[in-house]
Amino acid sequence: MSRRFFEGAKHAVIYAAARPRYSEKMFDHIFKFCQAGGGKFKLAVDVACGTGHQSTLPLVDRFERVIGVDVSEEQLKQAPINIANLEFKQSTAEDLSFLDSNSVDLVTAATSFHWFNIPEFLKEVERVLSPGGCLAVYSYGWPSLPETAAQEILEKFISTYLMDFHHAGNLMAMGGYKDVRLPFEDSQRDTVTLEMDWTVDQLCDFMQSTSVWQKRLNVFPDCDSLNTLAANLRRFYGGSSAEQQSRLTALFSLAILMGRKPLG
Repeated sequence: MSRRFFEGAKHAVIYAAARPRYSEKMFDHIFKFCQAGGGKFKLAVDVACGTGHQSTLPLVDRFERVIGVDVSEEQLKQAPINIANLEFKQSTAEDLSFLDSNSVDLVTAATSFHWFNIPEFLKEVERVLSPGGCLAVYSYGWPSLPETAAQEILEKFISTYLMDFHHAGNLMAMGGYKDVRLPFEDSQRDTVTLEMDWTVDQLCDFMQSTSVWQKRLNVFPDCDSLNTLAANLRRFYGGSSAEQQSRLTALFSLAILMGRKPLG
């Protein structure tokens, strides 16, 4: 079965606000891959879409119809509304039975593939993709900071407070899906860098949104280490309070895997 870590109402609000938005450069990689094989742009399905803000919304200007799919009712409550060609469905990644066979031109899975029952998900993807249709899965790991001293602060926080709470899925994502092979002969792997112009609080909100931190909270509900991380980073970047924070640049290495269903 797939893993489920993001279903609580409070976590859904944090997730919607704190997760980085994927760049136009990343989507350009995907759209060019679709175009190169003569792919159509009628229907795109974003699986495990969360609130829909990160990876579903960028599809609506390219496709006639877009469906975001997530298992969490609370995540979907945070989704955008009143967009004519966008709808959302509550379902697991492995059950796309509401879609006809050979009906989807692009399936995406953003920072979520590592939580799926991968064989079952890929079986469904192969069923629903139209001939020439594409699958794109992409994910990032922990952010990095360009300044050596700031990066040391962040690495110490991760190694001290989070390393014991990594699941195999976390490690798979942080490894850039290096051992993943999509079941398509026509496939491609790329890496792009996401640059987020954040405050210290925004970086800490991102850390709070992760499954690793949520697992830690289950064991240590009164953990104050995020406040300590924020204080240490403020001392480095300047700003004595949340209202006076300097900006920082958080860098994410984003792995992208794409595959195309054969035309015949």
